[in-house]
Amino acid sequence: MDRVHGVGVFYRQFFDLRDDHFGRICAEHEFQALTESTKPGAAHRRGIYLTPVTRCGDELRFRLLRCSTNLSGPTENFRATDTSIVEALNREADKIFRGHAPLNHVLAQIYHNTPATAERKQSKAKISAHADKTKDMPVNGIMAFCTFYDGLDKLRPLAGDAFDYGVGKVSGLTRLRFRLKDSVEPRDGLPSQFSLTLYPGSVFLMPLSTNRLYTHEIRPSMLDAELLPTRLGYVVRCSKTEAVHKNGQTFLEMNSDLVKLELPTPEGMDELRRLYAEENRSSSFVDYGDRFRFSMNTGDYLAPRP
Repeated sequence: MDRVHGVGVFYRQFFDLRDDHFGRICAEHEFQALTESTKPGAAHRRGIYLTPVTRCGDELRFRLLRCSTNLSGPTENFRATDTSIVEALNREADKIFRGHAPLNHVLAQIYHNTPATAERKQSKAKISAHADKTKDMPVNGIMAFCTFYDGLDKLRPLAGDAFDYGVGKVSGLTRLRFRLKDSVEPRDGLPSQFSLTLYPGSVFLMPLSTNRLYTHEIRPSMLDAELLPTRLGYVVRCSKTEAVHKNGQTFLEMNSDLVKLELPTPEGMDELRRLYAEENRSSSFVDYGDRFRFSMNTGDYLAPRP
């Protein structure tokens, strides 16, 4: 365990590599296409939202975490692997953070790299700098960046780092780079930027206060795409937004009432995107209020899979 500049805790290998989390998660879920995202990126990726889903009569109860990644299919229930991962993370978080909200919602995404051909250039998975969107997160929320890989057999352990894999002296693993937002005044002990190598089975735990100070981006290895493993980014967060799906409709639970999840309007989406952009820039708490009673995520309007 490494404490990272007072803004988070990094575990180079939190999960046992023999457990094949990549294969187990892919076997338990059907990953979906992205329909729209405010984070530009040329590489293809597929994802899924996961959270506990319970059936109460004709109702399906679950949680929403509406952010800038929007998928074509419904939220799915935790399966055995998800439950074991999230329970382990919550146990560890209890040792690190005081009074944190429980981790209860996952965005899992598979990042594909496309080798070059005679007709096209190579494409490596990356995501530009952004802050996570906290509209549905409690103020005492935390985040866990978990990483699993498939295809590491193309790489070899590096001599200088027992956790790293690459070719020669060059790592073939993805890096997570944090950069201080322009609105944040530099302080003692707070670096303007820092990077973490996303080792197989690694976890970076951080509070939402770090998300207010820094943006983060996904940076690929310098190696050619044909040598790179496929990464499964498994980001676990806290949702405060309870929802109910019944009679073909999704409802938000607000002040003990059920409020229908409305369809987005152009004006509403413009305002939401404005606040998303503000959260990328500002170190202040962004107050979304309760006026955004819609989702840009198509899957939120569908019945979750129990």
